[in-house]
Amino acid sequence: MVAVTGTAMFAGIALVVTSSPAALWKFGLIALAGVNIVIFHTGVYRSVKDWDLHARTPRGAQVAALVSASSWTGVVIAGRLLAY
Repeated sequence: MVAVTGTAMFAGIALVVTSSPAALWKFGLIALAGVNIVIFHTGVYRSVKDWDLHARTPRGAQVAALVSASSWTGVVIAGRLLAY
């Protein structure tokens, strides 16, 4: 749903958006988040059934969580900066 509405909003003002430096950051961070998802699901997530509730979360999962939270926070900030 977000992809459909975002595409519709982008299509209406594509020339204005692409001229903003924040657009490059936003699209780059979305790409980073996508790559992070692929790496996580093809890597550390394959062993999720072996994770114990009381054991420490694997380092790879922690890194993926940090990259995900940071990139999506950056996407929101860059999206707000598109208006300026």
